[in-house]
Amino acid sequence: MEADLSAIHGIDLIDFYRGSLTARRLWALVEDLLTYRAHESSLARRVNNDHHVFSLTDYLLADLWELKAKSMSENAPDAHPWRNPEEAEAEAARQQARDQKMIERQQRYAKPVTSSRGD
Repeated sequence: MEADLSAIHGIDLIDFYRGSLTARRLWALVEDLLTYRAHESSLARRVNNDHHVFSLTDYLLADLWELKAKSMSENAPDAHPWRNPEEAEAEAARQQARDQKMIERQQRYAKPVTSSRGD
């Protein structure tokens, strides 16, 4: 993260500890590294299990590759080979987060079983 902040934004992380870089600004810069500049950020690659993070250009090129491959062959794959694993991993992570939230909600709202016999 420190290397990305320095190389991409020209910011030294030590400025945060000196007080010249606010927590809000640091958060905004890190968020920028993980979203808008993810294709050039080593932090984003690290968060993405060291897989290349597609930029908008990469997605558009993958779509063009897919269209060209389908027009040239009936046996063409459904999507670009690099695109599917990346999307599948992201969807699996989202599904796991949804499942975990559902379990937490069920535990939170589960009512204890009480005896109705008046013992």
